[in-house]
Amino acid sequence: MISAAERSTLRQLTELYGLKRSYQAMDDRRISATPEATLAVLHALGAPVEQGDPRAILQHEEEAFWLQPLEPVTVAWDGAAHEIRLRLPASLARKSVELHISREDGSVWSGTSVAPQRRRLREKQIGRTKFVEATFAVAEPLPIGYHELHVRAGAMEATGTIFSAPLRCFVGESARGWGMFAPLYALREHRGKAIGDLADLEQLLTWSTVHGGDVVATLPISASFLTTPFDPSPYSPASRLYWNELFLDLERLLANTDCVPARNRAGASEWQHAMRVAAASDYVDYREIAQLKRHVLEALADWFFLQQRERSQEFTEFLALYPDAEAYARFRAACERQGRGWPAWPQRQRGGELQSHDFDDDAARYHLYAQFALHRQLEALAQRSRVEGSALYLDMPLGVHPDSFDVWSRPDLFVTGVSAGAPPDAFFTKGQNWGFPPLNPKTLRAQRYGYWRRVLRTQFRYAAMLRIDHVMSLHRLFFVPAGYEAAQGVYVRYPADELYAALTIESQRQRSAVVGEDLGTVPAEVRKSMTRHGVKRMFVVQFEATADDPPIGEPPAEAVASLNTHDMPPFAAYWNGLDAELRREIGLLTEEQVVEQRKQRAALGRALTQHLRRSDVLERSALNRILQRRPEAAEALPALLEWLARSRAEIVLLNLEDLWLEEQPQNVPGTGPEKPNWRRRMRYTLAEMRTNASLTRALEQLSAARREPKDKRR
Repeated sequence: MISAAERSTLRQLTELYGLKRSYQAMDDRRISATPEATLAVLHALGAPVEQGDPRAILQHEEEAFWLQPLEPVTVAWDGAAHEIRLRLPASLARKSVELHISREDGSVWSGTSVAPQRRRLREKQIGRTKFVEATFAVAEPLPIGYHELHVRAGAMEATGTIFSAPLRCFVGESARGWGMFAPLYALREHRGKAIGDLADLEQLLTWSTVHGGDVVATLPISASFLTTPFDPSPYSPASRLYWNELFLDLERLLANTDCVPARNRAGASEWQHAMRVAAASDYVDYREIAQLKRHVLEALADWFFLQQRERSQEFTEFLALYPDAEAYARFRAACERQGRGWPAWPQRQRGGELQSHDFDDDAARYHLYAQFALHRQLEALAQRSRVEGSALYLDMPLGVHPDSFDVWSRPDLFVTGVSAGAPPDAFFTKGQNWGFPPLNPKTLRAQRYGYWRRVLRTQFRYAAMLRIDHVMSLHRLFFVPAGYEAAQGVYVRYPADELYAALTIESQRQRSAVVGEDLGTVPAEVRKSMTRHGVKRMFVVQFEATADDPPIGEPPAEAVASLNTHDMPPFAAYWNGLDAELRREIGLLTEEQVVEQRKQRAALGRALTQHLRRSDVLERSALNRILQRRPEAAEALPALLEWLARSRAEIVLLNLEDLWLEEQPQNVPGTGPEKPNWRRRMRYTLAEMRTNASLTRALEQLSAARREPKDKRR
């Protein structure tokens, strides 16, 4: 049992480590974290809560705070004059402070802050020394970027980084556009192809552009574990810094090489037969296809490095963009040698030290070549999309696999002993445990967000538009301690201003727009910050539709609007209430609740129908034969799409599978291997879609509605 005094000290410790003691649930109840879960999260964050008197621990933490003169990061919005916050002994605070700023371009500014410019904020007595916290004005405007600050007062010296950041992310022309969404693994030009690749994504971009589309979106294409360990989930990547070689366009690589061994391997009857067998299934066999493609890629890698006795300029530039690419390649090769994730490796290798005998050189070269080839193909695709005016819309996952390169190479940056997740909501009544380690906000800040900046730069390099998964994590993230139920987690705060500053810098530098996944219960402060910093919202009909009157509100202007997302049932399944049975299978609903939900869904469908009729959409969609009945999914779909198209939303995103009323989801959250998540191929190939008159007509109608003159919109 924790005493009242210990509870008081625990509350102060939670403030120091950014824990939120309670949060507001969807039903407006206030949910408080238990002391036990709070202690577990504090321990995971590095607080020495098991080493003695909590009051002594608190005193130690406070002293460490006051003995750090300068914050590691200071934000200067729009490069304007700003203030530097310092903590100094009172005797030094009365003296002049020398400031030196080393700009990114190599130039240096120096100045002195004198007493009248200071504003004292607070003070603290530590032992015999009195410390004061004060601000020091810096009048020097700074260009956009990251600039190193050096401060000296008497014998005290400290360094930090100034993030001179534009207030808003890159926005673009903000036209009323529309786009298509398709998972890349499920997309393919013809039925003889075993898996979608970057060539298919290029074909989709072209098809979209022909019909007036502005955006093509897909799931994350970050690196995945495809052998051992094995996890093909796009939201549990092997790294957020590298890419999935499974999506390489093998035909293009072979067409641009004189590597005879690779061509022979791809031309062998056994290889082609195995590919045809893999392509014949309704589901992607990642292991088999990865092995088959690798058989050819290994020959290309050997040939490439045989020709690279002296590194080409292009390869040298790639290594400059990806400075730890060789370390990544060795890590992946070591994973294959060990046949297990790095937490089970011997201590030396587990600690980040790999020697030449820990991996196969051929395997390391394969992974290095694959990343170089991916960079070249992604760069070409990005350039083409920008020239054609159809934005490549990529998706940045929130976290990484626990066995990932990112965690292995930066172990102090990730919090072990906890998993990121989410509290209970209407969709996930027991909460969610996503199974990956969250970033440590204190370490992230101490390292001046180097990893976060690198992840953003990697994604923005190719994406004209980037979706930030679970954008609320810029503000706070739900930590679920090991051994606890998902609902027993604790929210931990992140330094939102500084995370947004890096986001706006990288977005503006690459001229890439940003979309924040803000679905579910999102605090008002999050959406306020999104608006302030030019991060587009998401408006999803399945989330927004309610039993209220009206049953759905208007999409915001700065939003990407859609009927659903990859984690939701396709439109036809939603409209007919088929998802209720899936939720029963995974234990989220009882039989009685399934019946009730289907009744509620039918009532919601009727309410939406009336709303669409009042909006004059049913008539315009040639559904005037509908009187008071609830329309079928095939009738409701075009009406809802037109309603979205005529809205103020900046982008309307169409899930291609909804056009043929697909009922099977691509992913059922909360399920494991028993469901074929992230594996189901689309029913039609790209070639079949292009020749399908009804699909073409639907795209043309959507495009026309989006371009409709203002006076005809609602």
